[in-house]
Amino acid sequence: EPRPYAAGDWAPGDAYGEAARALRDAGLDVHSWVVLAHNSRMGAEHPATSVVNAYGDRYPWAPCIAQPATRAYLTALAAEAAVRPGEETRGTELESCGWYGLAHLHAHDKIAGVALGEAGQYLMSLCFCGSCRAGYAEQGLDPAELAGAVRRALEPVWRGGHEGEG
Repeated sequence: EPRPYAAGDWAPGDAYGEAARALRDAGLDVHSWVVLAHNSRMGAEHPATSVVNAYGDRYPWAPCIAQPATRAYLTALAAEAAVRPGEETRGTELESCGWYGLAHLHAHDKIAGVALGEAGQYLMSLCFCGSCRAGYAEQGLDPAELAGAVRRALEPVWRGGHEGEG
């Protein structure tokens, strides 16, 4: 079961609280910030939580928010961030509070690959993990047929026929 990690030795005591109080005392508004559905460590330690594309590739940086365990973890993390800071904090900013797919590459690559347009990005971001497959089936869709349709739709892009349009 995914669980957050303590800050560790690099942040002894209540480093956040001390910094937030100092900033507040200097007249600045302080907001906490938590990154939710972009978590490479979670994907590495709990691979089954990751988005899985139509080819069966996992995106370890992208927890699948359709999975109950992932939603429970993210909800608990957001709640902790919202209530933990106390009087020093004026609000909490939630980053990556939604679906992540291919578009945000883990390594922040700066090298070119096959250019994908919006449709290609969308298709490569559709998830086919066990929870998503079950969800498709509940809607009357065959997950294997849907994954096959996604792969067929992307085939011209991989062959170079629709560069940047796929």
